[in-house]
Amino acid sequence: MIAVDIWKWLGFHAVIYLAGLQALPSELYDAAEIDGAGPFRRFLHITLPLMLPVIFINTILGLSGAFVRNFDIVYVLTQGGPNHATEVVMTLMMKRAFQDGAMGYASAMGYALFLIVGLLSVGLLALMRKTRLEI
Repeated sequence: MIAVDIWKWLGFHAVIYLAGLQALPSELYDAAEIDGAGPFRRFLHITLPLMLPVIFINTILGLSGAFVRNFDIVYVLTQGGPNHATEVVMTLMMKRAFQDGAMGYASAMGYALFLIVGLLSVGLLALMRKTRLEI
């Protein structure tokens, strides 16, 4: 299931990183090369700091996907697996709501999941604001 999930989302995240890399100004790399900076130094001092917003956004998208967007793969491949081995929060919510009829319990799980993902996203956004780089 991990391989299928990676295959499913690799292109999406790669396009975001590629767009971020293409938006970097080439003048900074030219100046660094003239100053004698090698490829590692250019990556460490130019590429990485300028790509931090893209990295944070991709991290938020991946984090929310880890909790929310993995239902379809798990349900289609194993439906939670033998003895709940591959069960994720979304499949458990679905089972509680529609098989057990515990709509309130499933709803509470949904609200808790929303709070967890929301708090983690707000924390990452606060960290992103703190590490903002001026060009």
